[in-house]
Amino acid sequence: MAEDLTDEEQAERIKQWWRDNGVSVVISVVVAVAAVLGWQQWQSYQQQTAASASVVYERMTNGLSGLSGGNGQSLEQVRSAADTLMSKHDGTIYADFAALTLARLAVQDGDLETAAAELDKVVESPAEDPLGHVARIRLARVELERGRHDRVAELLNNKVPEPWRGRALELQGDMRLAQNDREGAREAYSSALEVLESGDRNRNRVEMKLNDLATAS
Repeated sequence: MAEDLTDEEQAERIKQWWRDNGVSVVISVVVAVAAVLGWQQWQSYQQQTAASASVVYERMTNGLSGLSGGNGQSLEQVRSAADTLMSKHDGTIYADFAALTLARLAVQDGDLETAAAELDKVVESPAEDPLGHVARIRLARVELERGRHDRVAELLNNKVPEPWRGRALELQGDMRLAQNDREGAREAYSSALEVLESGDRNRNRVEMKLNDLATAS
């Protein structure tokens, strides 16, 4: 029994245990401390990175605000900030917003190929699912303008969540109409109206398209 050992015997047992296990104990303590410090440093790095991305994102949005006045310097500011977000903060929502912004600018310039390339980046690997769905709908619109109907069908045939379902059905109607499939377009527009709520701003547009089909019949 440990209680029956003399002080000298207990001390000797402790020394022997330390000789047998001391190295592993020290290593375990060092590893544990390093893990804690590493996690703290990682969290600090993540916070600093997010703060840096936020600053660049704000610079991009400020540049967008200046574009309404035809400010060429603002356009350069937007492009520079977007490029920084995509190169230094890849995989974040900031990079996705940057890609969506560059795609919008490309559409305004009539460069649909570049717009499609930027949107495809978000569709393939979105930081958050909602951004991926937004990019998918916008890419379908761009590809429709490019006449790439097979690609449009591929994008829209994938399961589209409810918030974007009405828009997807409208685009399917647009594609059918572009293919001279008026009945298919009518069905798609009608389905879109069943999904779109009364207050949805897209609903009036879909109703107009459906009415145009009826008038032309």
